[in-house]
Amino acid sequence: MQIDRLELTNFRNFPKLGLNLSSGLNLLIGPNAQGKTNLLEALHYLSTTRSFRGSRDGDLIGFDQPFARLAAEQVEIALQPGEKTLKLRGKLSRAAEVLGELRSVLFSPEDMVLLSGPPQGRRAFLDQLISLIDRKYLLTLISYHKTLKQRNRLLWQIREFGRGQDELASWDELLLRDGAQLLFRRSEVVAKLQGELAEISPSLFDGPTAKLKYLTKVSSAEPTVRGFTAALGRSLSDTREAEIKAATSLTGPHRDDFEVTLSTHNLGRFGSRGQQRAAILGLKLAEVSLNESELGSRPILLLDDVLSELDEAHQARLLQEVTKQQTVLSATSTDLFPKAVLAQATVFKISRGQVEGPDAF
Repeated sequence: MQIDRLELTNFRNFPKLGLNLSSGLNLLIGPNAQGKTNLLEALHYLSTTRSFRGSRDGDLIGFDQPFARLAAEQVEIALQPGEKTLKLRGKLSRAAEVLGELRSVLFSPEDMVLLSGPPQGRRAFLDQLISLIDRKYLLTLISYHKTLKQRNRLLWQIREFGRGQDELASWDELLLRDGAQLLFRRSEVVAKLQGELAEISPSLFDGPTAKLKYLTKVSSAEPTVRGFTAALGRSLSDTREAEIKAATSLTGPHRDDFEVTLSTHNLGRFGSRGQQRAAILGLKLAEVSLNESELGSRPILLLDDVLSELDEAHQARLLQEVTKQQTVLSATSTDLFPKAVLAQATVFKISRGQVEGPDAF
């Protein structure tokens, strides 16, 4: 998978840009705050329909401009204040239809808190990873969160007014249907990621193997949809009174987490910053390999100024991967790259929202 051409209009600090990307390594070189991350954000946005920086859609529109437009391959997104229009192959589409059309894996400085940060960040990592390779999972996830919202509203109503308890069974049924599917697919994908991480991590930790484990209160001896349905059903029954008291759903995939351990130590809690960086790098590389094994092609690799976050050994390990698929990598200088890597790269120089390169216009 690759993007041949990126077009931007009024996106962030780029009033007008066309960029032809090579199929291998593309380097975005320039000082900080010139637009390198904005370009990576545009590519990631076309892949996921949301900003990895947590920005609102309206903030992506250039200052004092009425709209913004992003396009690559068969995906086009137009932004106006309070409005987002998506097209796939020229036809108006929903985000769920666009997501995964352009698969990418992003590694950015923001990811450095993935293991040490709150569980919702790790759940979001898993959900996005699986959604990009499995549209059924994405649709199930959307359905689950709609049910969860309605169920929580009903729990509040029961607590506050003492009515509606007879409606809870129907919402439980929907939560069981979708929740069991999510639990099964997550556990399956985490097992596959663990297999990839087991191969990658010895080169990142000088020998030891990192282990990835899915953490859920809905444990099942039979890791099947049927097994998770039964386990989630028991969990909902056991927490019924507590859920009404709290007016929120206390069990299910929306409460789950994962951990990476090295020699039984949870790296998110006890790992050094260097160990956490290495583990996150391992997860990202495992994600790339999982994409290939699941769908037969490697995703686009987006690397936002991460070489400065890594020591020389891990820089070298990452640079081994950049020519295996289309890669777009930002850095402040070409000095960080060996000559052999530079010889295979297409270099774009970024300055004040302007791009200089062999295929920029």
